[in-house]
Amino acid sequence: MPTPTAAPCVKPVLRRHPAYPTTARSLVEAGVRLLDPDVLTGRGADGLATFDWNTAVAEFPPPR
Repeated sequence: MPTPTAAPCVKPVLRRHPAYPTTARSLVEAGVRLLDPDVLTGRGADGLATFDWNTAVAEFPPPR
């Protein structure tokens, strides 16, 4: 069975919320692999959040 993987799209200000590190740690301790939100998210020229789907999808095993 593949390792459960989560691709969080969370801006830095929300990651500073006291609940975020606790929740992320709980997921990791439960066996979930968290992808790095700094790698997956950014800001477009228009200032809106972007999500790098190609990077995220490449981290998941192909379907059987």
